[in-house]
Amino acid sequence: MKSQQESKRFADLWGTTDQRRFVMKRKIAFVVMGTCLFLFLGLPAWAEDPPPFLATWGSYGTGDGQFRYPYGVATDTVGNVYATDRQNNRIQKFDSDGNFLTEWGTYGSADGQFRYPIDVETDGMGNVYVVGEYEHRIQKFDSDGNFLTKWGMYGSADGQFNTPRGVATDSVGNVYVADAYNNRIQKFDNNGNFLTKWGTYGWGDGQFRYPHNVATDSAGNVYAVDQNNHRIQKFDSDGNFLTKWGMEGTGDGQFSYPIDVDTDGMGNVYVADSFNHRVQKFDSNGNFLTKWGSWGSGDGQFDLPTGVATDSVGNVYVVEIDGQRIQKFGPPVPTIICEGFKPPLAAGTVTARGNRALPLKARVFDADGYEMTDLELTAPPVLQLSFQSASGGDPLDVTGDALPAGMGTEGNEFEYNLADGVWQYNLKTKDYTATGAYTITIVSGDNVEYFIDPTCTAVFQRAE
Repeated sequence: MKSQQESKRFADLWGTTDQRRFVMKRKIAFVVMGTCLFLFLGLPAWAEDPPPFLATWGSYGTGDGQFRYPYGVATDTVGNVYATDRQNNRIQKFDSDGNFLTEWGTYGSADGQFRYPIDVETDGMGNVYVVGEYEHRIQKFDSDGNFLTKWGMYGSADGQFNTPRGVATDSVGNVYVADAYNNRIQKFDNNGNFLTKWGTYGWGDGQFRYPHNVATDSAGNVYAVDQNNHRIQKFDSDGNFLTKWGMEGTGDGQFSYPIDVDTDGMGNVYVADSFNHRVQKFDSNGNFLTKWGSWGSGDGQFDLPTGVATDSVGNVYVVEIDGQRIQKFGPPVPTIICEGFKPPLAAGTVTARGNRALPLKARVFDADGYEMTDLELTAPPVLQLSFQSASGGDPLDVTGDALPAGMGTEGNEFEYNLADGVWQYNLKTKDYTATGAYTITIVSGDNVEYFIDPTCTAVFQRAE
């Protein structure tokens, strides 16, 4: 909770409580070790973890890379990051690691000037759109901040705005604006020509109580932050209602004055749940996937997150108006589950005689917990076998067909097959006789993006 002094400062900056409510926009390894015993360690595959924290930048001030109440954030197709720096009346541009690149804007109402810019978005051509809520307009720039065009004025007619708060673009260049105090979404082409609109004040489907921001997905669907109804509404590109989710609260899938929304390339939806000081992630139908954040100034904590954006590789950027910074989180990594290493051996021996197999399965799940199939994995990972003698020395790579002298009487063979998303590896050998540790490891195969490090390891030892 904020102190009374903090709350007063926030109210002085953003207005009364009621006004403020409108403004708030792989190595998973299992190791089987021991003398003549095999153990299995695994992790559940279906729980999605929050994305890992990667970096943060920003502090209070007027210098390059500093902020005075940043609010909105966006990325472009090459990974650059744009932020609205409200009280500095400018847009700042960074690379994906937070290195300052350029800035533009001063206080005023002329072309290229701002009066507390609130949101920013880019399109596929690299153009940048900035929402001026107090000028009741949208300004369009190139990626270096050169002014291109503008549209909008105060009013309720088509193409006019009453305190717009958010902007989004789609893959064909249309521009969507959350026209907050008119309680509607307006759609334009990328030159500002009016196309359509939808929404009225209310609680029903397709109605809004001060829509604060908007986003699109690759299929052309439109997601609107219905702030004072504490929900997300989903529409098709013409404004036809599809679904909704959310209510006021602190539970999973509930919101307290959400401010911003964005989608990723997989269609997942991220919401800046501002007064809960967290980001929530959903699938495109509103099913809860994960969340992260709590009030604070540490890594992964938030002080009023007001903007969220994703980039083409799955990173998530969150801007905090009171934290005076941007935080970057990495994409959640797929889960690699190694299972089924169940040697057909009696306890007390590690010698596999006869034509028996030691199956090692790697089940591959994407970042949302869905098991991948052969259509998604284009090549198998590589299975490797190494041996280290009990007497010491460097490990030997024994992946080839013939075992070194003293290791066994016949060669080994690796096989794999894919069934129902499970790569199954069979290590076959007639006889292991050498004393020491045998290590089976699955490593990256060529062009298999989901394997970046050794992912599955099984170690067994033969005692004297």
